[in-house]
Amino acid sequence: MSIFSPLDYALIALGLVAAWSMGHHYAGAVVGPAYGSRSLAMYTAILISGAFVILGAVSTRVVTTYVSLALVPPLYQTAALLSLVIMTNVTTFLKIPTSTIQLYAFSLLGVAYETDSRVNYVILGLLVIGWVAAPTFSFGLSRGIFRVLRESKHLRYVIIGVMMYSGLVLGLNDVSNAASSLVSSGIDPLFSKAICGIAMFAGMLIFGPRLIKLVGEEMIKMDFKTAASAQLTKSIIISALNALGLNASINQTMVTSLASLGARRNVLKGILQGWIYSPLIGFGGAFVFAFILKILFV
Repeated sequence: MSIFSPLDYALIALGLVAAWSMGHHYAGAVVGPAYGSRSLAMYTAILISGAFVILGAVSTRVVTTYVSLALVPPLYQTAALLSLVIMTNVTTFLKIPTSTIQLYAFSLLGVAYETDSRVNYVILGLLVIGWVAAPTFSFGLSRGIFRVLRESKHLRYVIIGVMMYSGLVLGLNDVSNAASSLVSSGIDPLFSKAICGIAMFAGMLIFGPRLIKLVGEEMIKMDFKTAASAQLTKSIIISALNALGLNASINQTMVTSLASLGARRNVLKGILQGWIYSPLIGFGGAFVFAFILKILFV
């Protein structure tokens, strides 16, 4: 007899697709600087960082953050995950590295308001503080690190090392978006994190080059010093927030780091616009999906 119900299987499938989507959506932030600075070939970098993504995923402590944000019934978790999957893939296709953390949080809120589920506004407030703090501090920190670093061919090894750590940070920070719905339905946390970590790696490998090229080549002229500064900034800030049991956007931290170092304005303009409308569309999409589920199954 199967240990999972049909709803569990639906959540597992959506969780895996969501993890795959986040893998390719964050590939640029993890691998882009190493590729753009020619520290490593693209697929070599993906394979190396992917192993650390899986390790970080199974080690994370923040998997229950979104379980506590909104007490959404398991059936309606599918609506939140579906909204997350659609918006993550659309923004990757449009080359807009946005925040899947915000997409998922707003999707959960859309479901919660449609189903009259309880929202923990204290946790929401803390998350918002993290969302604002990460890009704000990264803008100044990146410039400070850039001034301290000296241009050297040996920075290549720093970039590779930080890339591996960034893969670990991606697993630690973002697997919760996909795995928390599985955990909230009673599926084993370690199993949830492991399968989502593997799916994230697969997403980096299959569809990740689209945003890797954006971050590594199209946003800014990526030399060793720029790549090392942005990667160090991102990892320091995300790790500090993870130590508090909270998430922040790896993409937004990376983009604001590069913005402070002179990223091209025309590229930044489209990305910033996407940061505004994508969470709102995620909220609306999840609300509509939850409404449809209510009609069909309640």
